[in-house]
Amino acid sequence: MMGFPIPPRVMEPILWPAPFADPAFAWEVKWDGIRLVTYGGLHHLQAVTKGGRRVEERYPELAALVGREAVWDGEMVVIREGKADFPALLSRHRGKSRLPATYMVFDLLYWKGKDLRPLPYEDRRLLLAEVFPRPGDAIAPVDAFPGEQGRDLFGAIQVLGWEGLVAKRKDAPYRPGPQGTWRKVKAFRVEPFWVGGWLAERGSLLLGKETPEGLAYVGRAAYRGGKEPPLRRRTTSPFLSLPSFRETPFFVDPSHQALIRFLEWTPKGLLRSATFQRWVWDTSR
Repeated sequence: MMGFPIPPRVMEPILWPAPFADPAFAWEVKWDGIRLVTYGGLHHLQAVTKGGRRVEERYPELAALVGREAVWDGEMVVIREGKADFPALLSRHRGKSRLPATYMVFDLLYWKGKDLRPLPYEDRRLLLAEVFPRPGDAIAPVDAFPGEQGRDLFGAIQVLGWEGLVAKRKDAPYRPGPQGTWRKVKAFRVEPFWVGGWLAERGSLLLGKETPEGLAYVGRAAYRGGKEPPLRRRTTSPFLSLPSFRETPFFVDPSHQALIRFLEWTPKGLLRSATFQRWVWDTSR
């Protein structure tokens, strides 16, 4: 298409432990959605996921990019209550809802016969600003902020409950795969939860929170503390209810808590992207 091959992989940021201040970088909001590379032609358009699936028919909002011979990189999101709602986007992506979606564009990879990937990030951003169609509800550019503002920006997105930030080195070309010149800092939350069981094959703890009715299940968390949690087994579930699992869970007395890092609460009241951090041994029930 247009003589421009579909990149085998998109450029991806590596996970970085904390925000920083560095004028060699620029910061962007990390939008929580589905990554799409979109190929525009004079009379047609293709949108491809990271896995190589064509999805332009699912998103008629992308029609605003038809008529421009360009390749755009961005994130398709559904924005609700002021932030990207990933479960809502999945519902839209799977055809289960008609929620309006927005394509948040952060890079320009090809324009008028020229491959822009070898150019520095800051040059691609300048071109993106020049050629971007009029922003609207369906297509919008991702803003870039000075590298010195990383810590202040991170504090702001934590207050808003957004997913995180991405730092991009200004002199970096676009190279497929994980690159240290792009660094993502996620706004994780950390809270203690009761442990009531685990899935041995998955290596996951079953977590709960106390309610007036009893222990409510809030999801699983990846556990790397050993083959099984060092708690006393029991034969019955301590939870009020549980979803079905592919394997039979083991149960333990919910006598101790684990400190869990997670991204957010889902609309169903479950933890998203939860991982075990450490045991909290001084919180016996």
